[in-house]
Amino acid sequence: MSYVKENLARGERVVHTTHLHWVLFLESLSIVGLGLFISYLGYSYRQALGSFNFVIDYIAMAVLIFGGGKFLIEFIRHQSSEFAVTTRRIIIKVGVLQRKSVSMPLSKIESIEIDQSILGRLLGFGSINITGTGTAESKFDLLNNPGEFRRKMQLVSEGEGQVEEAEDSYIPKPVATRPVRRRRRRR
Repeated sequence: MSYVKENLARGERVVHTTHLHWVLFLESLSIVGLGLFISYLGYSYRQALGSFNFVIDYIAMAVLIFGGGKFLIEFIRHQSSEFAVTTRRIIIKVGVLQRKSVSMPLSKIESIEIDQSILGRLLGFGSINITGTGTAESKFDLLNNPGEFRRKMQLVSEGEGQVEEAEDSYIPKPVATRPVRRRRRRR
């Protein structure tokens, strides 16, 4: 069960969820591609390189291992990040070993700033900066479709929690309780 669903209050339901954008993987995939290219060059020019060929093979292997490790770290980061708007608050959790979580009631949020580059606007990712009452401020990068996240949050806060049933909404099941049995007094 996800962090968001575990931390819902009674009567609260998830209206919108999102995650980190796939552009997170571009750097590690580029490094893996570079390692494959170096490996290809080493194989293609094996005759010309002679005894120097083993050095190219080790360099290619090191680059591939580094890129694969970076991809694994980014994949874990992608899978462990959760961003949700509920009927009462926003819940954000990022990280596994070093966890950062934010749970802020919608009534306490002053603003959500969206920062998108040209590439971010074209591909649909950006950063959000959530400012709460007082000095509470949280920034999250590479969020998938940050404009939709802000729009859903504004719809819920303006409608005071009265939002139509969304496709990705989740309503927790009530906890079953046993009826209380009263003992009879003997006289």
